[in-house]
Amino acid sequence: MTRTAGEKIGRFVEDYLPEALSFVGLLGIAAVDVFNVESKVYFIVFAVAWLVSIYLTVHRKNSTNSLLDQLDEQKSTIDTLRQALSEGNRNFYEVWNDRARSLFQEFGLSKYDRISIYKFDSRLNEFRLLGRFAENHEYRKRTRYLYPVNVGVIGKAWEHGEHYEKSLPNPEKNFEKFAEQSLSKYGLSLETCKKLTMKSTCLWAKSLSNEKDIPFGLVVVESAKRESLDQVALTEFFDGQKRLEIENLLDHLEFMEPNLRLAQEMGF
Repeated sequence: MTRTAGEKIGRFVEDYLPEALSFVGLLGIAAVDVFNVESKVYFIVFAVAWLVSIYLTVHRKNSTNSLLDQLDEQKSTIDTLRQALSEGNRNFYEVWNDRARSLFQEFGLSKYDRISIYKFDSRLNEFRLLGRFAENHEYRKRTRYLYPVNVGVIGKAWEHGEHYEKSLPNPEKNFEKFAEQSLSKYGLSLETCKKLTMKSTCLWAKSLSNEKDIPFGLVVVESAKRESLDQVALTEFFDGQKRLEIENLLDHLEFMEPNLRLAQEMGF
């Protein structure tokens, strides 16, 4: 209790010392008789207190202005970092979107299809969406950058190496059945199904491993048309050179890779 009171008194003195000295000094100057020798001593003491209060007031004002300047400078630095981070993120993901578009065109996918490339983030234990392409702009949209490792065809392919879904119910004709199978097969909730930018009915996913046979990412190809994707052709396409190209691109772009944790903290 005493300590709390002492802290309050100390804080009060720290905040209002110049005003207190000014008040005491002016009050003393007004009260003393300057023609009395003994009073002159008090006059000098009170005058000094008043002058000290003026000095402290000016010093505090300068300190406050200096602090405000530092805050402005820090804010400017943060804004610059935000812009740099935003530009870095945008450039990094643009490169991967271009790579996804190239793979889309090489394989000869259609306007009903979409391709996405993911990297496994061991620190977050989630998949990061690197690149995505579809001719349909709605399918191309990103609603998030991180995906759990145990949900959807991503989870199935990560667990088994590859996964193929030949045919899910048509969501336009029977959304309830589509949602039921999405939940029972892939753990997708009804709310998640409603938010999907592309309600795919034919999907293929494959985990990508490096030369040491350590999985580092995934490629997912999906279609709004049932039974439309050729599983064998997709597996052959990504088993050799294409897998190596994706791995090499990851290595070469590592210096550009955004820190998602930092990006989230800064509001991206």
